[in-house]
Amino acid sequence: MAKGKKQKNVSVALITIVIIMVIFIILIASIGNKPLCGNNKCDNEETCTSCPQDCGPCPTTTKTTTKVLTTTKIPSTTTTISGCSSNSDCMWCGDNCIPSPNDIPCIALAPPEGYSCECVNRICTKVKVLNVTTTTMPDSCNDTDGGVKYDVQGTISGYFLGKPYSYTDYCNSDSLIEYYCLATHYWHVDYNCAYAGKKCVDGACV
Repeated sequence: MAKGKKQKNVSVALITIVIIMVIFIILIASIGNKPLCGNNKCDNEETCTSCPQDCGPCPTTTKTTTKVLTTTKIPSTTTTISGCSSNSDCMWCGDNCIPSPNDIPCIALAPPEGYSCECVNRICTKVKVLNVTTTTMPDSCNDTDGGVKYDVQGTISGYFLGKPYSYTDYCNSDSLIEYYCLATHYWHVDYNCAYAGKKCVDGACV
């Protein structure tokens, strides 16, 4: 009985030794295959992040952002009357008598003494006046829509060099010719209703 028990203990001991040897072999194999950081060799599993001592520091990257500028071209329109039918279609600008309205930025001022701005053969012409008369009515300007209002049709009226005048806002395609008063004189602006997403109808942007 003692002999059988002894043999059993020997078998258990041998099995235990075999298991320990297998575990030892596995540990040695895993240690041998595992990269060793600090051996001056950048192994396959080592990177600049996990082992900078062997693989060196990671390269720095510079992010470049390019900003693209877009330019939207706004359509422009000009309004010029090539001919005239009456003196009211003409205006004085600088030293010239030009059609009105006109895309030239100019305030409608009085011609110099001895000259007038008149429509001659459908052309606005600087005319020398032989007999200069004194103006009986002072220059004036009144606007029914109260100024530059693109959504309301208005009419300006008054006296210029003693002569009455009257102009009403009107459409030229989608452009609005908006008349307004500047002190005792009048002027106009050429406004494209499309800028506000509207159309010009009956002298107003709607």
